[in-house]
Amino acid sequence: MAALAWSCGGADDPAIDTAGPEPPPAAAGPAIFEERAAGDVDGDGWVDLYVTNLGSNHLWRSRGNGRFEDVTARAGVDDPGWSVPALFFDPDGDGDLDLFVGNYLDFNRGTHTVCAAAVGDPDYCSPRSFAPQPDRFFRNLGKGRFEEATEQAGLAGADAYTLGAVALARPRRSRRRRRAATR
Repeated sequence: MAALAWSCGGADDPAIDTAGPEPPPAAAGPAIFEERAAGDVDGDGWVDLYVTNLGSNHLWRSRGNGRFEDVTARAGVDDPGWSVPALFFDPDGDGDLDLFVGNYLDFNRGTHTVCAAAVGDPDYCSPRSFAPQPDRFFRNLGKGRFEEATEQAGLAGADAYTLGAVALARPRRSRRRRRAATR
């Protein structure tokens, strides 16, 4: 059963390629889907989806017929941490959508910290009870293949509790304004 089926109607959903990865064992608990990013990452004209998770993330390539296939491993964009925001954008202007994945904190269901309220009852832990995780940047090499480029993007060592991301584009000058500026 493909991971996307867990949030889109189950294994009988005809839009899901069920030849994908098996779900995690029941002991791992239910999947927690955090965020989705949408964009045409392979240039075929169809919108693909990247789904973040507590655990492995997934890149779902649209087949163009209403069906998707998991191409995470082939594309090289998995992140096994607790990822929240994901964002496709083109910061280098090459026409290929690159991928930013923001990570939250180092959480493991099997070894997580147990916290208590002041009266001693079990309570939720502050995020500061866990180590922050590094964000990741994947450069699109074309045709849906990516390379890890976090360090080149200047994001290495910037561990944070990332819960959101926004990409701002520089306005491009029209041809007429560019010509006028160079005269």
